[in-house]
Amino acid sequence: MKVNVIVPVFNTEISKLQRCFDSICVAQNKSIANLEIECLIIDDGSEEKYTSWCSEYVKYHNNFKLYKKKNGGVSSARNYGIAKADGDYICFVDSDDVITANTFREIPFDQNFDLIMTDLEFVDGNNKEVWSVLPNIKGKLQVEQIVWRLTQDGKVNGPYCKFIKNKFLKENRIEFKTCVVLGEDLL
Repeated sequence: MKVNVIVPVFNTEISKLQRCFDSICVAQNKSIANLEIECLIIDDGSEEKYTSWCSEYVKYHNNFKLYKKKNGGVSSARNYGIAKADGDYICFVDSDDVITANTFREIPFDQNFDLIMTDLEFVDGNNKEVWSVLPNIKGKLQVEQIVWRLTQDGKVNGPYCKFIKNKFLKENRIEFKTCVVLGEDLL
């Protein structure tokens, strides 16, 4: 089983890039056996100092690949990553985000789902807020409740905290709309 982690980068502070990439390395080291994790860094036309730093990072981490493209925005970068992905699942991580050490360990990849969603933790200084995709509801969870949570609540309507089957995305020609600048995550 292989997971591609797509990280679009555009002039992100180096300290944030370091933190993001290192979190992916830690999660990979704590992942389950027989799970290959490959990070696709999509440099969306960054200034040379950011591109050079990413290039150096890739030299020392063989499960990271760097692709440089002309600036087209985050949706264009994510679409480029989808085109380059060859894993069974794809997940998206923003270049200023951090994933938890157990991220890949907790995902039921063996269940053959098209979409797997995880919880999200917002950290602002010392304040943490955990937001569950599936609220604590007794009884059977209705599809309408899940759809509302994903589209209306606003906290997990982006591509993060989701593992999407690569084959599902490509067979259904699902891409990010490059003409939308604000709210592209929700679409």
